[in-house]
Amino acid sequence: MTVATPWPPGAIDQVVEPRLMMAYLEQLGQWLTQRRSQLDQLDQAILALPQAGSATSDLMLALSVWQAIQRRYEDLLRVWDSGRVGLVQQQQLSQLLWSRLDDTTAAPGTATASAQSLSTNLAEACRLSDALTAQLASTIHLTPASQQFSHRLAGLRAQIERLRDQVELEPPASRSDLTATIEDIATDTAELTAKAGRG
Repeated sequence: MTVATPWPPGAIDQVVEPRLMMAYLEQLGQWLTQRRSQLDQLDQAILALPQAGSATSDLMLALSVWQAIQRRYEDLLRVWDSGRVGLVQQQQLSQLLWSRLDDTTAAPGTATASAQSLSTNLAEACRLSDALTAQLASTIHLTPASQQFSHRLAGLRAQIERLRDQVELEPPASRSDLTATIEDIATDTAELTAKAGRG
């Protein structure tokens, strides 16, 4: 099941309702797990590319954003303390939700101060992660449409090989024309595959 990108409750100048905070933390935790799985899949796809090019640096950026979000999530969990929060903790939670990820004064005692982080708040960082992941998937052709096209090309190449095997069962007089036709199809398929590889 796809987890929607969560939006933090409240605002930086408002205390967070515990009920909303609990629901948000649950959704953010699921989103982080899902996003890490997507990035791991992209990493495997990039490793399989003949030339990774800029995809590797784009992946490193996407992973850095994910790590910054993960660290802020851990800070939130630490302050949340399984729901044992008073007014001070609720204010700290609001600051962690809405302050920049590079704001080292958001909540004393959190790990953010020593973390590599971003000049965006949590909501913006999640949206940035969405955009980076989608762009990376498109670049290396892991979108649903490109995956479908890749499957079709793979099926076409398999059919060509079966046709080559079948030609050997035909009478010798007709093999030459059939072979020429199959090789024309194979050439067209190779061109399509090359174009797909270039995007």
